Amino acid sequence: MPVTSKNRKWWGREREGSLLIDALLAVAIFGAIVAAFSSGIMQGQLGTIYGSERIRATYLATEGLQAVRWIRDQENAIGENTGYDAIAALATGVDHGVTTVNGVWTLRANTPSVIDTVFTRKIRLTVGNNANERIVQSTVTWTGIKNLGARGITMTSVLTKWPKDPPPPPPDWSQPVIVGSLTNVAFDEPSLEKVAVSGNYAFIAASQNYIGLFDLFIVNISDFGALSIVNSVDLPVDGAYDIALYGNYAYLATEDTNNEIKIVNIETPATATCCAGAIDLPDSGYPKGITVVGSHLYIAREASGGPEVLVYDLGSSQTAPPLLTSYDTGAGAESFYAITASGSNPLTRYVHVASGISSGNEYRMISMTGSTQVGDGDAGSNILGTAIAVFNGAAYVGVKGGDPCELFSFNIFNPNVVLSCGGGRSYDLGGDNDAGESPNDMELQTKNNLPQPTLFMASNSKDSLNVNRYLHILDVSDPSNINSIPKRLYDGNITAGFSVDHGIAYRLSDHTIFMVGGDAGDTSHLLILQPTYSY
Repeated sequence: MPVTSKNRKWWGREREGSLLIDALLAVAIFGAIVAAFSSGIMQGQLGTIYGSERIRATYLATEGLQAVRWIRDQENAIGENTGYDAIAALATGVDHGVTTVNGVWTLRANTPSVIDTVFTRKIRLTVGNNANERIVQSTVTWTGIKNLGARGITMTSVLTKWPKDPPPPPPDWSQPVIVGSLTNVAFDEPSLEKVAVSGNYAFIAASQNYIGLFDLFIVNISDFGALSIVNSVDLPVDGAYDIALYGNYAYLATEDTNNEIKIVNIETPATATCCAGAIDLPDSGYPKGITVVGSHLYIAREASGGPEVLVYDLGSSQTAPPLLTSYDTGAGAESFYAITASGSNPLTRYVHVASGISSGNEYRMISMTGSTQVGDGDAGSNILGTAIAVFNGAAYVGVKGGDPCELFSFNIFNPNVVLSCGGGRSYDLGGDNDAGESPNDMELQTKNNLPQPTLFMASNSKDSLNVNRYLHILDVSDPSNINSIPKRLYDGNITAGFSVDHGIAYRLSDHTIFMVGGDAGDTSHLLILQPTYSY
């Protein structure tokens, strides 16, 4: 509406009211802006305060753990560690404290520490894996500034009595020590052949038992200084040549013409009897070597007809396992004396055997997929494979015959070769060119702090003075070079007073060797050895 002389007065009065509203609106908007900025500033200040409190609490919790470690390391006037004992004396599951007295950290039993009237630090202990271990929790709590409520931080660490429970050093096998031995009249008549270990018991297979005594000895090994035979089992046959353990059962390769594999329930070793089951191998021939890989039992035998390698499924039944697959050379009478397997699937695994009779076949490698021989290794002028172990692409085959070298390392990716004594893949046990020696059993170990892959062998070796050297230990970190003297970790005469040239077992948990041997009519032994250690 245009302003005229008639409406000029009315229009002026209307504009005066609008200016007041505009002013009030501007004040409200400004107040809202100021309030928003003030709230943001206040929240930022609160966040800064909370962050600084959390940083301080984290520091105090860490300091609590460090204080307990410092107390743990304290010694008395004669150098004995007493700090851990003081900590272990505190009740578990209760809140304790640490504080400084005259600049020295001190424990406060059942009394958490209050710091600057704001923070409370609590030290709580729980028992670890053994008496020399405590789990320590350092918790710091604080109420914080108004409206943020109670806050807390917990840090955890494991505390050990390291002078009593140090980390295990690497085993030093250059100077083994005898920690136990057992000679018993029960051992005199048979020949102790092989040994297997489980828990506190050693299970020994014995052969050449011609007067109807025992074929399985069970020895309590919980105390190396007081070894004792807790059970002797008659299978009953003339003898057992090898043994393998799986679950609560021992599987023994025997001379029985029927049911060649005897199965003994060893869940309660002291009352074990024959037999919980048996396996009657097809056709004829005695089993000479058995092993368990995964849940399958592998058997090598000397056969006058039928398969020389058989695989049974223990996963289906431990007392009556079904035959899974087998291999027959098809060459008539063949003898396989030791067996092992590699690969993850039993139907695609490779079986490795030490064999005899056929010249040039001391090592054979068999694919169980289709049961075909894929390797045929010749070990010098020897005629018989006696022991075998496989690791890192190599098959280590112990042999005897007309060659001064008794150990050969075959490349399993190129197994069809003729190896000669004196090459990098050969080893002379005694170093004296004695062709009558041979490893009779071996184990290859790689774990639990061993500094290198190590081959442990029981053999009938003698030195130039005709002193028995039954134990040989070899560094096999380089399978293409096992012939150098630095690879020879031990071949001394510590076993000279014991007839233990037949069987060897290695307990990896505590690096302990168990050896057995002794021919029928001789004094036979169980010998136990451990390494010295270096720090």
